Amino acid sequence: MTQPYAADHSHWLTIEQAIHAYQLSERTIRRRLKTREIAAEMIDTPYGKAWRIRPPQRAPSNATPSQQPDNSQVGLVPFETIRDALAPLQQALDHLVNERDDLRRQLDEAQQARLVDREEIGRLRGRLEAAEQQQQTQQSALKPERKRRWFWQRS
Repeated sequence: MTQPYAADHSHWLTIEQAIHAYQLSERTIRRRLKTREIAAEMIDTPYGKAWRIRPPQRAPSNATPSQQPDNSQVGLVPFETIRDALAPLQQALDHLVNERDDLRRQLDEAQQARLVDREEIGRLRGRLEAAEQQQQTQQSALKPERKRRWFWQRS
């Protein structure tokens, strides 16, 4: 919605001012304007339409002590309590680490066995090819060579 340039928007920020006030990049400011995460209005200025962005809400500096968080009421938890609470988690983590190490060891063994099998397959393939070659030579030696004749030479 476009509003005419008015005095009530004079305290609102331009995009350049909003970059510094919100401590965000221009692209982020424009994206948040588009998704309406930042309160703003498009207004008519003497130079055309422009965004005017509401300044970020800040806590008043004259806040009373009752509005300030009371850090004295924050209780500290004893270290032993934290350690006791974390003990089951640490045991579960140790169990998972041991299981992971066992699985890695099994994987290494399986990969090593696969390499050995691949080498054995290569050796057997070589022997098979040699046996097939030998068989072909023996079969060709057993067959008498047939002499081809032309049709007029046949008897």
